Amino acid sequence: MNLRRITLKYMGWCPGVDNAACFLPDYDIPLKPWMLFVSIMGIAVLSLGLQHSFYVRYPPYEEGPLKVYVGRGTREVFYDRDLNETFDYLQLFRYNWWSGPAYFVEKLDDSEYAETRMVIEPIYFYSLEELIEYLRGDLMAPNIVWGLVRSLLEHTWEEFAVETEYPSTDNGASGISIGEVYQTQSWNWGIFYKVLRVKETNWAIDEMYVNDGLFIRKSLGEIDIWEFRIDAAEFYLKDFFHIEHPRYKVQVIRYPPGTKLVAWP
Repeated sequence: MNLRRITLKYMGWCPGVDNAACFLPDYDIPLKPWMLFVSIMGIAVLSLGLQHSFYVRYPPYEEGPLKVYVGRGTREVFYDRDLNETFDYLQLFRYNWWSGPAYFVEKLDDSEYAETRMVIEPIYFYSLEELIEYLRGDLMAPNIVWGLVRSLLEHTWEEFAVETEYPSTDNGASGISIGEVYQTQSWNWGIFYKVLRVKETNWAIDEMYVNDGLFIRKSLGEIDIWEFRIDAAEFYLKDFFHIEHPRYKVQVIRYPPGTKLVAWP
């Protein structure tokens, strides 16, 4: 009997089991009936323990005001409604992404899906307040999301790199996932937002390029809900090129249910 294969086959749905299985032998071993029973019970107890630990760290959705958990280890708990301009959103980039820089459980609103894939023509905003109001009002992003977007756009790429000490890729991109992110080898679900700070990148799927700004994507597991692209180059270059009325160039893409994620850089 191969303990690792059996564990992954019957308990792979449980959070953390795919990692724990790495410590089990990956070869066939002969087992007597009583040994088989003990092994199964041991795996079940281990799985329940991992599941309990998982839900203590990542509590399920609950009715009421949205709670946001921030940090590593013992996390601070905030009500999303209390997060405002005074909160240090850039601290989210100071945590490793895998440890969950910010976590919350948001209920899915089916009305956010489009009937067919919709690429909205670029929208221009002449102030950050207008842009944030669109993100907050039309796209219903929680405070932790639009607050992070505001904070990122208030910093140039150089200021962002100094402030966060966050490593960037060669093409100038640093991103984090915030929200409900459950990822194992066998499943990936929950609403989460991927916020990507980009600099001088020509990357885009097939629509608007972002020279200096942000990509924000809202997803349910591996299923896209919407994407929000912000090109802020005019604001960052307004003094250099003497731009009198700089604009944020924004494009929104809405997806129908079942649209699979397209990988980002």
